[in-house]
Amino acid sequence: MFLDAHCHLERGKKHPLYPDLDAVVERMRCARVKAVNTGHNIEANHRVLEACADYQNDFFAAIGTSPHDAGSCKLDDELAYVRRNARRIIAIGEIGLDYHYFKKDAEHKRQQAVFEAMLALAEELGKPVVVHSREAEREVAETLKSFKVKVLLHCLQKPEAAKWMPEGCWFSLPTLKNDCRVKLIETVPFERLLAETDSPFLWRGGRNEPANVAEVYETVAQAKGLGVGEVEGAFWRNAGELFSWRA
Repeated sequence: MFLDAHCHLERGKKHPLYPDLDAVVERMRCARVKAVNTGHNIEANHRVLEACADYQNDFFAAIGTSPHDAGSCKLDDELAYVRRNARRIIAIGEIGLDYHYFKKDAEHKRQQAVFEAMLALAEELGKPVVVHSREAEREVAETLKSFKVKVLLHCLQKPEAAKWMPEGCWFSLPTLKNDCRVKLIETVPFERLLAETDSPFLWRGGRNEPANVAEVYETVAQAKGLGVGEVEGAFWRNAGELFSWRA
């Protein structure tokens, strides 16, 4: 069984990216994939939990408030929603900092406040976090050092930044083929790697979906001189350490 450690598959008529969610899940099953379905604001979090309830054997849930939503969210409501649904989730995310799309100091300060609030809640609840970091890797690393939480850095695009992160971090390799992915495979300890699709994004100009995560496993297997099944087993064990489940 493969694990897609990070994707966005929401249930709801207002979410046009996956009007065919039933078919997407069926392709997941045929490809032997389970996925961590991840939200990014209170509305998306609700749709993620709906999808996870509908497909209990296929999805795990992570909910949180992303840096893209930090400026428009009502933080107290976002925190309360996560707290209220804590028993239904395996992680808090997607959270983090993004300075690529957001350039103003006021935006950075707001993202930082939301990031720290979500990290504090994760620490309180004993949940790992799923972190987005783009052109803010040093700031993310420094912030994480102040909290005792397990961390999944998803789709990190600056491989040297892996060295800046505190202990207790895992890194999910995307379906995006680039030099960064190659360097992460070469430099990050094998026991700290996972695979992701970030569906519906990062797939050769088209819509991504969890069934495509097998490409990452095949790439890692080739790079490490292992069988795909060996990588599959190792990544499940890695996920077990991160999310505190038995592989």
